[in-house]
Amino acid sequence: MVKVLFVIAHENFRDEEYFKPKEILEKEGNIVVTASTTRNICKGMLGKTVKPDILIGDAIEDNFAALVIVGGSGSQKLWDVSELQELIHEFYDSNKPIAAICLATVTLFRSGLMQGKNATGWQPDAKIEAAQNGVLYADKNIVEDDLFITAQGPSNAEEFGRKILKRLNSR
Repeated sequence: MVKVLFVIAHENFRDEEYFKPKEILEKEGNIVVTASTTRNICKGMLGKTVKPDILIGDAIEDNFAALVIVGGSGSQKLWDVSELQELIHEFYDSNKPIAAICLATVTLFRSGLMQGKNATGWQPDAKIEAAQNGVLYADKNIVEDDLFITAQGPSNAEEFGRKILKRLNSR
């Protein structure tokens, strides 16, 4: 059993990209802690709500086994959040899995850590951002490269969750 940090946008995160992987991880006894830019209730694109446990800036990498960034149109507001970029670097430096889905993959691309690595994400935005940041875009549902797990979009949420679980179980 480990703790996994999920990061969501305060509005318009993609519901199934949050709830499906969370359910898969929790079913196996893992603890999911949710962070956002606010402690107020966050609303998904499909109407579900989540009350974050912590602010992104209060998350301490040492307390978690992996980082998961949830997509949706609102995740564009996370792309350049400095506290999140710092967390990505801390998880990477500690050799921990880092996962993102849909538009949230751009957050990883902009970290500078994925240059020359393979990834996927929501088209066309992620494909354009990948090219601008030296990331090798692959038109696949899920791509794993080094510590990174990236997924294309909501239809891949369940497979995304299973890949994260598999990575955690192999550590």
